[in-house]
Amino acid sequence: MMSHFLKPLQSFCCGCDLQTGTTCVAALDIVNSALLFLGAVGIMVYGAGYLAVVTGIISFISLVMACIGIVGAQNYKTRELFWFHVWGFVQIAYLVLNSFVNWMSSESFCREAVADPDLHDDMDSCERRVVLSSIMLLIWALFIRTYFQWAVWSLYHKLTMTAAPGLAASEELFGYHGMQDLEGSGYIPLRPHQKRNSSVTVADSTL
Repeated sequence: MMSHFLKPLQSFCCGCDLQTGTTCVAALDIVNSALLFLGAVGIMVYGAGYLAVVTGIISFISLVMACIGIVGAQNYKTRELFWFHVWGFVQIAYLVLNSFVNWMSSESFCREAVADPDLHDDMDSCERRVVLSSIMLLIWALFIRTYFQWAVWSLYHKLTMTAAPGLAASEELFGYHGMQDLEGSGYIPLRPHQKRNSSVTVADSTL
């Protein structure tokens, strides 16, 4: 459905192919989700509120989905890529919501921070920092994270829509000769004597 109004990417940024780009997105998710989960657990130990609990749950699920995303990208598994892509929208929605919650609660948060003598902070500088961090989080969610989603969907789209049923014509999709069984074990390289006689390469019985 997305292909009707959105053109898939041909490559990831910096000249990387889509497989490498999707793997990098998933790896970045693993690092980010692990840090968020550990931070949320640390805050919950000290009796934090519901926001830390929600962050912990979402970051843990994101960690699992990122591992699934790496498996999907490295092995061209469409099911794993699909769920990794879908969960990315949940992450974007949470980031946008979180940025607005932080923005709207900046006054009450900073009032408590100013009242704490150990922090040595003033109201204006505290509010500026909270608003700035909220804006940066919003930019990350709406632009950078959305681009990552576009790259993951592009790889998924190429695997599911460009090739014949059950096969991906990997020469057109990824720039190398071969055959990709989407339901099987992975990439099967072609030997030099094998020829392409249709839009999808079929290995002969000598493999």
